[in-house]
Amino acid sequence: MMSKTTAKAVKVSKNRKKSWKKHCPVDDVEEYLDNKRFNERIGGSAADKSDESLFVIEKTANNALLSEDKQKATKAPKESKLKSIQSDIKYFKLLESQSKVDPISPRIGPKETKRTLLNDDKKFAKLWPQKRKQYLRAKQMAEERKAIKADPKLRYEFGFDLWGEKPETHPDDEEIEELIDYQEVLKGSKPPKVPKHRYNKPSLLPSVEVPLSGQSYNPSSEAHQSLLAMAHDIEVKKIREDQHFTRLVEDHYVTKASAPNDQTWSQEMSHGLGLSDDEDNDIEDQTEENDEKISHQLIRADKKKTKAQRNKELLQKQMSLKKKLEKGLKIKANEIFKLKTYKKELDRKDKESTERQMRRSERIRSKLFKPKRMSRYEYSSPDVELNLTQELSGSLRSMKTEGNLLEDRFKSIQRRNIIETRTKQTFKRKYKLKKIIKKSCKDPIL
Repeated sequence: MMSKTTAKAVKVSKNRKKSWKKHCPVDDVEEYLDNKRFNERIGGSAADKSDESLFVIEKTANNALLSEDKQKATKAPKESKLKSIQSDIKYFKLLESQSKVDPISPRIGPKETKRTLLNDDKKFAKLWPQKRKQYLRAKQMAEERKAIKADPKLRYEFGFDLWGEKPETHPDDEEIEELIDYQEVLKGSKPPKVPKHRYNKPSLLPSVEVPLSGQSYNPSSEAHQSLLAMAHDIEVKKIREDQHFTRLVEDHYVTKASAPNDQTWSQEMSHGLGLSDDEDNDIEDQTEENDEKISHQLIRADKKKTKAQRNKELLQKQMSLKKKLEKGLKIKANEIFKLKTYKKELDRKDKESTERQMRRSERIRSKLFKPKRMSRYEYSSPDVELNLTQELSGSLRSMKTEGNLLEDRFKSIQRRNIIETRTKQTFKRKYKLKKIIKKSCKDPIL
């Protein structure tokens, strides 16, 4: 037979709390403590208690117990059975409260009633004069609703002209309607009101302008000459603007002939230093003239004023102040007789303000016939479409066409402020392209 071998106990270091917790089992200690806590909760273990506390010898009949038994017998069998099960089984007893202290009951105080006109005398005395009409109106409406509910025929009244004037609305009803409209706008169920200027045109210019009589395929000589003169004036104006721009540029920038060189720079830098003989003579002449002027000046002693002179000046100042005050009082007294002049001045100011308003309205109206500045580019009117005298022909078939229909419509939209002024955008590269020849394309070195 094989003998049983017991496993050797593994020796482990227990010099730290971590190793103690890991290698020392404490299950039996925890079980003992749990039992002890349970006994404390239920009033102690039965082994520690005496027989008198656990058992009672009944010698006389207990009337209270008999009455309880009678009550149990009279109750429904299901209820008595459930109670007997609950009283007998240990788990139901554990669910019951073992504490001797009564549970905390919530404090239910008196309900706070809202103070209104009906239950508060002070509020009634204070607010009744203001709220009287509103309260009576609400009461009347409530009575009407009750009457309508009682008799549905009262909902519809046909004793009025359907196409007549609108009935008078109560101010309270108007406020309610405004609130309803406001709520609909907030919810998004009602579309917002479109402003009046939404349908105003940005310009009063016609969408299609009637061409001039000189632009006809068979115009009169006068109309054609006036068209040529107009085109000539436009071209002259453009040339003058270009010349003005070149003049401005020439004033700011120096030409190559008048540009400074080394010789002129040295002359400018040495000017005033007395390096030339002429400059030395000029400096000597100036110093002599200054000396002569200083010698001719007379040196006079300061004369002090006497006491009589000072008194005289003081009297004169007082007299002038007195005259000024008297003059101011006279002017104020005479202002009463200037009512006509004031009236004329007020009429003149009113007339000026009306004229100013007229000019302003006229200016605003005239702007509607001109293109606005809606972008960084200014609107430039297209060239006048015309044919020269030798290019005119009496028939449409042999007529030489001028202009472009698409460009004309595009300029018309810009002129009427429908779109902003635009120019043709050219592609500008920020850096130069670097050209590199591929190695395979290079010429072979022999």
